[in-house]
Amino acid sequence: MVAVILIAGGLLLVVLGELGRRRLLRQNAVAGLRTPLTMSDRAAWEHVHWKAAPWVISSGLAPAAAGVAILVAGTADVLPWAVLGSAVISVTLLAIGTLRAQRDYRRRQDPG
Repeated sequence: MVAVILIAGGLLLVVLGELGRRRLLRQNAVAGLRTPLTMSDRAAWEHVHWKAAPWVISSGLAPAAAGVAILVAGTADVLPWAVLGSAVISVTLLAIGTLRAQRDYRRRQDPG
């Protein structure tokens, strides 16, 4: 069951990343990179999601791969390491992508 949840959660992040890349993810209170900057400005929301899309997509691949690894291993021994490892990788990628995208947006707003 944990493997299925990891795969589904990972695929959800991949879909959200792709929607951001295509600029189809609209400002909302549920899904996306909801920071003070992105929630305060629609242009910031679109730019940050577009710029962070590769990072968001990559962050979804980690839990999906962990879920597949759990299924392939067929033993509970890998479960804690797969869950913890994929969470650390996923959160790190999301944080880096969000910070870089927000910095890029701010630079474009104040080029001087």
